Amino acid sequence: YTPAIKAAQELIDTTPEVTEAQQTASLSSAAPGWAPGEPIPVEFTCQGTATSPPLAIVGVPEGTAELLLVVRDLGDDGYLQWVVAGIAPGDPSFSAGSIPAGAEQLYNDGDVTSWRAPCPPAGTGRHAYEFTAYALAQPSGLGTDSSRTAIVSVAQNAASSASLVGTYARG
Repeated sequence: YTPAIKAAQELIDTTPEVTEAQQTASLSSAAPGWAPGEPIPVEFTCQGTATSPPLAIVGVPEGTAELLLVVRDLGDDGYLQWVVAGIAPGDPSFSAGSIPAGAEQLYNDGDVTSWRAPCPPAGTGRHAYEFTAYALAQPSGLGTDSSRTAIVSVAQNAASSASLVGTYARG
């Protein structure tokens, strides 16, 4: 394992299990033609405009201080595509190509603080991309220079979470 793959596996292995009863919030795509488990529209990938997709987090649990969004490529050992912290629970919607006011993009596995559009190597088949919103009872304290370990710790202590999976295969 390379250090990045080992760290990604750590995130996968330590993400808390959330029971159906705990899942009071839901995360959905606001992109036309994209349903959970279905292909991510090409415009949001490396073969399109590589713009981040519109998302909606609804049913945020009462008492949530902050939301954290983590997007991983499950077909690439949990490669971090996008991490957004500091999402206000009262304004958790994402327009295409933007993040909510006051939120902050953290470094991902591509060493950038922006959306890393799905772009699996040609011939590797369909990858699953998991978008997970974590409801936090306390402010995360995460910032652009936060480590993967810090992100994992915050995710482990989330009061609840909701996920959306989209797929993509590069032609």
